[in-house]
Amino acid sequence: LHKSANPTADEQDAYKRITTVMDSAVKLYNTYSNLSKFINVYYRADHIIMHITPIQLRFNDIDQMGHVNNAVIMEFFDLGKSEYFTAIGLPPEEGEFTVMVVHVEVDFQRQIRYHDKIHVTTTVDHFGKKSLAMKQQVINTDTGLPCATCRTVLSGFSRKTLQSELIPDTIKERILRYDATPEQANNA
Repeated sequence: LHKSANPTADEQDAYKRITTVMDSAVKLYNTYSNLSKFINVYYRADHIIMHITPIQLRFNDIDQMGHVNNAVIMEFFDLGKSEYFTAIGLPPEEGEFTVMVVHVEVDFQRQIRYHDKIHVTTTVDHFGKKSLAMKQQVINTDTGLPCATCRTVLSGFSRKTLQSELIPDTIKERILRYDATPEQANNA
């Protein structure tokens, strides 16, 4: 956990809560694995990232330039979205209601090489009536720097009627409990 040199009272409280969750996660991880991992955690008061998806790079992710192909990075973002929705209880393959991608913007900021350790952060940063916007980043775990940033707009969708649909309040509530930014919590 990377901490500020002179933390405020709010930051100290956040560090304490983050450490408790991290210790619990490490204990659970160690129950099922003897592998070691390193994760850099940064606290930002304006946005607490709640969902992190570790990515294991594969040989076929690398192109002839020796870095991860940009099209593969899009797959990392898809995996992050899928795991995020599963974590809030909305698995992509189940139920009558789902969300579908209607717009994607990506900025590729840094190369990813085969031996880099990376993860995807995923958060919902805006709700509309029938849509929500997600922000994701592929982060180099060792440096904490973003390699790519993605903003995706997803529309609510009914599998029964095959039409767009309002985002149910129950789904918004799940997201806010799991991943509320201060702005979302104040506007809910």
